[in-house]
Amino acid sequence: MGCRSVTKLWIPSDFNLDRCFGAWMDWGHLAQHGKYANNYDYHKAVWLLNREDLIENGFVLVKEERDGLVSPIGTLYVERYEDLQAVRAQLDARCHELQVVTVRPEGQAWDALASNEVLRVVPCGANQHPKLDDYADGVDTVQFLLSLKGGGGKA
Repeated sequence: MGCRSVTKLWIPSDFNLDRCFGAWMDWGHLAQHGKYANNYDYHKAVWLLNREDLIENGFVLVKEERDGLVSPIGTLYVERYEDLQAVRAQLDARCHELQVVTVRPEGQAWDALASNEVLRVVPCGANQHPKLDDYADGVDTVQFLLSLKGGGGKA
């Protein structure tokens, strides 16, 4: 899984997840890929054995999860919210565990999160398109490699 993959959604408490399932139907072919299907089947079995609530559509498992941020392949965590400021506080507290927060670029969620100087917030679709100066985990890769050479940052 890519390091900038979406693994959790915060959704309003009254949001109907059927909207997502309808939009995801074009991706149903993922269930035909062996390794993906194995992950899906494994987590479905484990969660059902543990009597955990989940929603599924045959190729993605959705589980309401408050604590987890990184869902396994074939699954997606969701957390419902009433107050965006509580979501922001939660993201701020766990910013060291996040590379990027993806938000629809209009509306209350964008307004609540985009001004955050701690988190890297990008519009939907931009998390897999980093800028040249957008380093994974905030580490300047070039400077890191130059420092290994022992030349004090000079090539």
